[in-house]
Amino acid sequence: MNPQDAHHFNFTPEQLNGFLKGIGAICIGVLTLFVLVKTVNEVKTYSTIGEDTSIAAQYGSISVTGRSEMFVKPDVTTFTVTINSQGTTESESTSKAAVIESNVLASLRKAGIKENDIKTTYYYTNEKYGTRYEPCPAAKSVRAEPSIGIIPPQPCGITESVPTGFETTQTLQVKVRDIKDDSKKVGTLVAEIAANGAKASNPVSSIDEPEALKKKVREEAILKARHEAEALAKQLGVKLVRVTGFNEGGMGYYPAYDMMSARVKSEAAMPAPELPTGTNKIESEVTLTYLIR
Repeated sequence: MNPQDAHHFNFTPEQLNGFLKGIGAICIGVLTLFVLVKTVNEVKTYSTIGEDTSIAAQYGSISVTGRSEMFVKPDVTTFTVTINSQGTTESESTSKAAVIESNVLASLRKAGIKENDIKTTYYYTNEKYGTRYEPCPAAKSVRAEPSIGIIPPQPCGITESVPTGFETTQTLQVKVRDIKDDSKKVGTLVAEIAANGAKASNPVSSIDEPEALKKKVREEAILKARHEAEALAKQLGVKLVRVTGFNEGGMGYYPAYDMMSARVKSEAAMPAPELPTGTNKIESEVTLTYLIR
């Protein structure tokens, strides 16, 4: 017997026909079962249309809110220094401004203000104009009124706009640090700036690095929300599963704004003003959503 013939099967036509019919019946049965399972699943899906099948809907959820706030003494004050000068020529105007600026910077450096905390935010020189009036002719303007007597000459109207000189304006932004260590530091500096012919205004007392404090306030708000959730779950007779939602609102940092405006009025030294810095408010409000069962 040839070895290759061992792998061949000899079927009669009747046997082959029966074999094929069996295979076909198996395929039809498998297909029918697949369609039946698919139909059952579709029917189940139709029965839940319009229903929320999420885990939260099956188990339920609660939301709680926690709030926390902190009042902190500021450690820096930022204010604006305005330098204003006038002259008959542009050179005279800018030169006067430069002298004032030099004296102001000397006072700032003497007080220990670093270069990085002094910034020019505006500088501009412009020509100033005035209006010249032409008086009326005397024959026409002088007249007598029985009730009030002689009326003096009056301007006949605007004739032209004439240059009157130049004006230079410069503003500096100054940040004073470590104000908690020396409460009179800003007031003394403001008086020196005013004595130099400049104006100090718009102070804002704030916290130099508030992020760490914001984080602490947020942590306290979350802890309060957790305690509220535990108490509410106990009252409802349910158990907390896990946090499914978090929202933070009302995260605020409110610097203290001080009213200040000091400008030199004479050559005499100006007394240092008191500039209370108040406190800064940092607050946080968080909402936690818990899955319950």
